[in-house]
This record gives sequence, structure tokens and C-alpha cells, in this order.
Amino acid sequence: MDDDWRNDPTGSKVQDTALSACIQAATNLEHLELSVTHKNMLGSCLPLHCLLPSTALHNLHTLVLEGIYATAREITTFLVPQAASLRHLTLCNVQLLADDLWEHVLAVLRNRTAFHLDSFVLKSLEDADVRQHQEIGEVAARIPDEEVLRFVNEGGINPFAKRDWRLEPPDSDFDATSDVSDVSDVSVWREGCRDDSSDVDEDPDGPEFNSDYDTEPDVDSEGLSDDSDVDE
Repeated sequence: MDDDWRNDPTGSKVQDTALSACIQAATNLEHLELSVTHKNMLGSCLPLHCLLPSTALHNLHTLVLEGIYATAREITTFLVPQAASLRHLTLCNVQLLADDLWEHVLAVLRNRTAFHLDSFVLKSLEDADVRQHQEIGEVAARIPDEEVLRFVNEGGINPFAKRDWRLEPPDSDFDATSDVSDVSDVSVWREGCRDDSSDVDEDPDGPEFNSDYDTEPDVDSEGLSDDSDVDE
């Protein structure tokens, strides 16, 4: 959905559609994916309670949220009631507003003993710490999803409390081929990019380079091959 409610010329704001009420009424809902695009670049966004209910969806086992802008309290107010049924959670490009931190969100989920996930996938999350370090050209080194999942389920050290910040590589485009894949807590830090120019064959029992498998005869400067049957 598009979060463009402040600029809607018809005056029919998104919250009037009562999306959260519709979702709450879907009592058999098992799998929910919600992706929000933001057209308003001034920082204002639709409150999360207009999109998602704060009551339990008793059959919901899989949840994917993308592009959500919300406070830590809004996120936990929705997630905590889903503890009994939710088993798979994916958060992609979700931003915490104001001075809120993902460290605090995980702490709340950890303190709810009923909140036990089978998978927790995080990508490109943003909070106050990320924005602060971005200002000085730093990005967060990767926090493995399994560490986050372990903390939520079992406790221990909050992985967001020990984030490691790295200098942003020059001219990085933040894609899979760069040293840092995303500006986020789950950024993949690579020691160096793979050099694909050598075209190395991975066959452990065969020659090392693909060129050794060539079946075409070599041709000399006069167009004659080594295998040509030429009379002296």
C-alpha cells in the first residue's frame, strides 16, 4: 500500500479505510505480508495502529513487514499480542522513529516468555543509532539473524547492544557486490569482493582452469591449427 494520506487530493485518508479493523476481523488469518511505500518525503507517516491491530490474531503464524515506520512502542504493541501463535517473523526496511532503538524492541520481546519464534529475519533496519552513525559515514556490521533469534527465545546478550560500526567503503552502492550490502544492523561485511575474472572451475578432480577443457585446436597467426594435416 502507499502511505500518501497527507497528500490525497480526494480527502479520503487511508485510516478511514480501517485496514487494521479489516485485518483484525480476519479471524482465520495465518500468513500476513504488509509492504508500505512512502510518497511523502517530509517525514510524516501513517500511524501503525491504522495499519495493524493491537489485539491477537490467534491463527497468525507468519508475518512479513516491509517499509513500516513506527515507534518502538507501536511495534511491540502489535507484536506482543501475537506471541501465542506467531512463529516466523520478517522485518525488512523497518524504521524506528525518534530516538527509539531496536535494542529496546528485542528486550521487550525477550521478556515475554510466550514469545518464541522459529525464524526471525531482519534486513536493513533503521533506528536512532543507525542515523547517528550515518552522519559520520559509518555503517553497522552484520548481526546474524540466528543471534537475534537466540536472544529472543533464550536470553543472553542483546545483539543490538554490542553493534560494531565500520567506515563506509568509498563509492559503495550497498548491493551484493559491495563490501557492505545494506546500511543496517544486518549489513554483510565482506573482507573483499570475489574476483570473477579468473573463471576458475570448481571441479576438484579436473584441471584448475576452464581453458584446460577447451576442445578447439589452437590457431596460429597464419590461421593453421596444430592439428591440421598439412603437407610440407
